[in-house]
Amino acid sequence: MQMKTQHFIIPFLAIFLSCCSNKTFELEANITDLQNDTIYIIHDDPTSKVDTIYVENSQFNYQTPIDTTTLMRLYTGESNRYIPLIVTQPGKIKLSGTLQSIKLEGKGSCMEFQHYKDSIANNYKEKDLLDKTEEYIRKHPQSYLSAYLIDSYFIQVKEPDYERIDAIINSLSGTIHDCRILTVAQEEIKRNQKNTNYVSYFTCKDRKGKFVGITENKNFTLLNFWASWDKESCILKDSLYAKIPKIKKGTLSVINLSLDNDNKAWESHCKTDTTAWKECCDFKGWTSNAIQQNKITSIPQNILIDNSRKIIQRNVIPQELPGIIDKLIKEKEAQNKKKK
Repeated sequence: MQMKTQHFIIPFLAIFLSCCSNKTFELEANITDLQNDTIYIIHDDPTSKVDTIYVENSQFNYQTPIDTTTLMRLYTGESNRYIPLIVTQPGKIKLSGTLQSIKLEGKGSCMEFQHYKDSIANNYKEKDLLDKTEEYIRKHPQSYLSAYLIDSYFIQVKEPDYERIDAIINSLSGTIHDCRILTVAQEEIKRNQKNTNYVSYFTCKDRKGKFVGITENKNFTLLNFWASWDKESCILKDSLYAKIPKIKKGTLSVINLSLDNDNKAWESHCKTDTTAWKECCDFKGWTSNAIQQNKITSIPQNILIDNSRKIIQRNVIPQELPGIIDKLIKEKEAQNKKKK
């Protein structure tokens, strides 16, 4: 098996809206390469939530109440990109064109992002692009765009350089330090400095297009990495599935992360989804964030974690899984009794 690893710099558009008519932000779009798709608005700040948008014939309309500066992302999923929406006041904007070339109409200013695009207009190599992006961030220490640049170019990569990220964040000033994007990044930096024995946070989509993440109300989660084209990983996955009925309900969630690029091949090897078993795939293969950030370089492979994302064991043998979970539950119950 020949493995290829590729780094993606996610293209995006930052939209700054400053017009004001009422307390509603409206996004109206006609994007030709979106057909009847499902996309998402991810609210980052001041609240955290996900809204689902159903595209019909390349068009959609999204409205949400706004009473303070709000950071959101339009996540298109299949296109491997997100579009940050930095909304300073209520108003309306229109998006048109294609995902490769978004056109913006409406009142307000998007010049800051244009200045950033101009600063990286040349075809830089990856390292040079990161250096130019860092240079831009340091020149704009109070910009919310800088927070998104840090997230997209430095955090959502295969091997985040936490020392560099920490230094860049420390160069920022003002209220930007309090935005949720940077708060999460700083927590990740602290966790990495204290203990590298944690998996990176991620989300993925299941077969229904719903986001799946590490479920906090489960005691433990098994991340299983596989692909339909890898026979050994398929056999191991089948063995894991057979052991699920032997594990106490509500104690374990198995998230199967596929490296497939082909939807039909993936679907043909999927099991029935349950609350304890999820099938996920973003069709990015080895370039998937979940694969790269958790340093998965071969399959089959699995990682057993607790609900704080701490790694308990790697490469659990399916036959041993019920006994391991049973032991962990008993240890946890004993600890809870001592606390009382």
